[in-house]
Formats: sequence, structure tokens, C-alpha cells
Amino acid sequence: MTRIFDIGQKVTFVDEHAATRPALLTAIHGDGEYEHEGKLYYPCVNLVFCSGDEAKTDPYGRQIERSTSVPHKHEQSAHGFYWMWDDEEPNPIAKTRT
Repeated sequence: MTRIFDIGQKVTFVDEHAATRPALLTAIHGDGEYEHEGKLYYPCVNLVFCSGDEAKTDPYGRQIERSTSVPHKHEQSAHGFYWMWDDEEPNPIAKTRT
């Protein structure tokens, strides 16, 4: 399925602690999705989201935060710091070795 990319489009950001946050695209680094050797790739993006820290408020409400050059979940092997479409499931959290 071909996805359309637009500035201001809603996606989900998964932060470095594996917490999901609604986010808006502010920049798209590339021309959108492409296929290479049978695998679908999405570009890195810049996005903005409301802080997850309840203490970060100001006269306008919850402060906003930005992340730049965020890879799509398929390009990220870690459990966090990636974006995904709203209809996708987050990457599973890696289990700790004992």
C-alpha cells in the first residue's frame, strides 16, 4: 500500500523509553516510501509532540518537544526512538540477558 507523506500529518513517535506519543511531521527527508530488493523503506522524519513529563508546562500548557532524523520502525532495531504509522504496532522491547 502506498502511503502519502505530508507536513502536519499525524503519526506515532516511540521515544527512547518505548513510550508512544502522538506526533506531527515537520519535515520529511526524502521522496516518501520506496522499494528496494523487495523491501519497503520509509524516510527519516522530523516531528513534534507534547512532552511526556507532566512538570514541563508553561502558560500555553504542556510544552512541545522535537525530534529530528527519526527513522521508521522498520529501520530501527532498538525498542525506541522511531516513528510509525498509527495502524502499526510498536517494536517489542528487547529482553535483558541474564
